[in-house]
Amino acid sequence: MTERIDALTIARFSAIIDLIYTTVDDTSRWREMLIEIGGVLDATHGVAIIRPDSAGAAGLSVLVGERVHELSDFLQRMPQNAPLPFTLQQTVAAASKMLPANEWQESAFYKKVCSVSAVTDILFIDLRLADNSAFRLRFTRSSGKPDFDEDDCAFVRSLIPHLRQAIEMGQRMARDGVIHRSRAQACDRLGLATFLLDDKCRVIEMNSSAEALLVRDSALVVRDGRLAARFAKDQAALRRHLLAALADGKMMNAPRDFHILSLEGTDDEHLHLLIDRVSETDLLCAGRQAPALVVFARDPAFRVSATHATRELFNLTPAESELVVRLANGLSLGEAAEEMHIRVSTARSHLRAAFAKTGTSRQSSLVRQILNSVGAMATETLGSMH
Repeated sequence: MTERIDALTIARFSAIIDLIYTTVDDTSRWREMLIEIGGVLDATHGVAIIRPDSAGAAGLSVLVGERVHELSDFLQRMPQNAPLPFTLQQTVAAASKMLPANEWQESAFYKKVCSVSAVTDILFIDLRLADNSAFRLRFTRSSGKPDFDEDDCAFVRSLIPHLRQAIEMGQRMARDGVIHRSRAQACDRLGLATFLLDDKCRVIEMNSSAEALLVRDSALVVRDGRLAARFAKDQAALRRHLLAALADGKMMNAPRDFHILSLEGTDDEHLHLLIDRVSETDLLCAGRQAPALVVFARDPAFRVSATHATRELFNLTPAESELVVRLANGLSLGEAAEEMHIRVSTARSHLRAAFAKTGTSRQSSLVRQILNSVGAMATETLGSMH
């Protein structure tokens, strides 16, 4: 154990480790972490850089200490523009110890960059992460302070396993977040309401389509935080299906069966639900508020609005695309013509042209092709649709 580490209290070292792991889901804590590590190192400035190894690539960069543009810039570009040897995998070293005596102070880099900002020594921490991206920490000392020594390097090395794990955990969480949001967005674009429930049938999370469904006085409501049927006569059936799905999840080799039921809503509108379970194995590390059930409901009020996307996909004219989108939303040819303020004969001409361009010959085939295309996922505003 080095003198630098020995001098730290257990409480302070633990606080630094805690700060490192708080950055996993809160990048704003990087500054606080740098200040704390820099305090132990008696550093003047600190910089953290996380970015792919490519020139000009965007990444997270945090500077603590006096805001000097030149200093921030050169610290972020190190080691590319410094006369220092670096390994590709891991480096923890002080500039003053990486070159022969006086060579560091006599280098053009030191004279042109470091001296301008009164920097006398730089401590480099370079890591290569699992995805081959780079993580770099830079700490500096200014005039009047001694150079970084082996105790300083040993202290930083003791933090490296935690830094590496925290950064890679943060990267995995960020990737998972992107995947989760893209899937939720896909459900929204298809008008598919999605509810995540815990093992008490309490709603943990819902997407935008689910929120819109509840606002619209549909067959579903949330009472006391739990998903419920609007009408009492449907509540027993919903409860029975939810409990059956929960029981399936507790069975080791339960068949992958879905539970489906229909609920009555307002204005004689029925809402069809598909209830799926989450297996016990998937919940082992998910905590007390883990999702146990997923409930899907296709919003009966959902309408395709992708006239521009449909026009692009099938080379339709604006009028042709507006017509086929209305047909895909369940209108008859006459109703679509009325909404578009055109004659039925004109609508028939548009329909024949759409048949030719989509390679279909029947209205049902045309509608199926529109609804099955990626264009149906595009969210647009139709100026003349209601």
